[in-house]
Amino acid sequence: MAVSDLLTQAAKSVASALPSFMMATGLGEPVIGRLTSAALNKILFAQGWQFAVEVDGMAGIEFFVKDITYGEYTIETEEKRIGANVFNMPVGRSAQPITMMVRDTNQGLIRQWFRECIRNVVNDDGTINLPGAYLMTLRVYRLEATAVPILDSEFTVIPTEMGAITQSKDQVTEFLTFPLSFVQWKTFGDYIPL
Repeated sequence: MAVSDLLTQAAKSVASALPSFMMATGLGEPVIGRLTSAALNKILFAQGWQFAVEVDGMAGIEFFVKDITYGEYTIETEEKRIGANVFNMPVGRSAQPITMMVRDTNQGLIRQWFRECIRNVVNDDGTINLPGAYLMTLRVYRLEATAVPILDSEFTVIPTEMGAITQSKDQVTEFLTFPLSFVQWKTFGDYIPL
């Protein structure tokens, strides 16, 4: 069960239990409503600003990141057949992609930066540079209620893709939005989970 499901379930339980408990104490409905509202406001739900992202070479990118999707690793398996039955054997692990949906400035600041990152990986003549030229460190932080950043994950990544660019007339606060994709450089030694 996901954390958001647990929080929703807890909120529903609290919301249904509090009024019936308070009715038994003889409190009136307006008082019960205010107390229930106060109790539900104490439950900490994630806010849109409660994460931050840092990427080497782009100071302040967290102001442009709308959301980020990342995972640890995928265990790859190979199917072994014995008669009509099958069992799977682990054969390795592969890195998960890391994708950030970003909004850009009207000058295309993020777009220009990421194009340069991609150029550091593969040259125009088709040759591939050494890892020191293109590897980046990407850090994801959780922001607690005190706004203190706590490192959630850190990856050494390779920039891989700038996805489809979206321009929308109904998004009055955004000029461009597009996904940026990275992949972990290796599946050992770099991932620092919480």
